[in-house]
Amino acid sequence: MSQYETILFINVYEKDFIGHINKEPYEIKAGQERHFPAFVAEHLAKHLIDKILQEKFHVFDTLRETPLRNSLWAQILPEMKVKFPEKIKELDVKDEIAELKKELERERVLRQSLGEDVKSFKEHLSNLKEPKKPKVDKK
Repeated sequence: MSQYETILFINVYEKDFIGHINKEPYEIKAGQERHFPAFVAEHLAKHLIDKILQEKFHVFDTLRETPLRNSLWAQILPEMKVKFPEKIKELDVKDEIAELKKELERERVLRQSLGEDVKSFKEHLSNLKEPKKPKVDKK
């Protein structure tokens, strides 16, 4: 009997994936299914989800829990759907596209507001003058 409970991990991305745990590489080919200890599978899934969201969907704020992220969890670790059915649900294609549009719009608004903040910050910096040096009495 294994020391750790194992769960199924599926690389749902069209590219091979290499994740690392303690500097040890774990290579999973595109479409490949493997069993890992739960803590390894969850760690690798987190990084694969980030990779898919960033490379395939161009969503760069990947640290938040979203329906799109949870759908990828459900696809990569199908046993998690059973373990946490209220939280981890696989979206159908129509809902996945709707969630992706929401995420991209949210990021567009965020980037736009950050761009304005950066612009006003640069203006503020350009208006700054070098501070006057205090006069030192030389006695």
